[in-house]
Amino acid sequence: MKKPLLFGIALLLCVLCVNTLPASSYDDYDDHPYGYQPYFVLEKGKASIQNARAPHFGVSTGTRLSSRLSLGAFGSFQLLSDFPESNFGLTITETESAFMLLAGVELTITLFENSGFNPFLEVSVGGASVGYLEGTTCAGFDTANLHHYFYSSVATGVELRISRNLHLVFSNGYRYIPHDAVLGLSANTLSGHYSSVALKSSWQR
Repeated sequence: MKKPLLFGIALLLCVLCVNTLPASSYDDYDDHPYGYQPYFVLEKGKASIQNARAPHFGVSTGTRLSSRLSLGAFGSFQLLSDFPESNFGLTITETESAFMLLAGVELTITLFENSGFNPFLEVSVGGASVGYLEGTTCAGFDTANLHHYFYSSVATGVELRISRNLHLVFSNGYRYIPHDAVLGLSANTLSGHYSSVALKSSWQR
């Protein structure tokens, strides 16, 4: 119950921040219509790893470059096994408290300039850090063991307009993570299909 509530509160704050941007930033809109049109995304999804559907959580932010092109940066946290006091039922690896962090840049191309139903193509590149946490103290974990790899993905999906500045985003894609054997996983096991649903807050003049 706490996670959906925190997700909703964070999104509401993002919407308020975007809608309170100073109007002076858009005084030269006629000359530079896409100079600064930011967006912020909160995402939840699942990835196929060894016949299991592992949850991941992500955020991204960026700006619109043209009528159909946006550029942004993203970060994502992928669960690979259960953590203490969590019960996702993950058996992807026998290593406890295992995870993967993804970060990089994303390029999004939409089919239409503005539409209530807008298909898109998204390409992402960056890095993947795979590891696990150990050494608990009274404050929690204190050691992370990380292995770093290249990351890329391509996805298609659709944006559904809820309001002027708020969209619901569905995406489905494939991610490529070339890696050696790690945490008891065979090489390249972390590559595969993924899907997600997200809430996107964006500026619309």
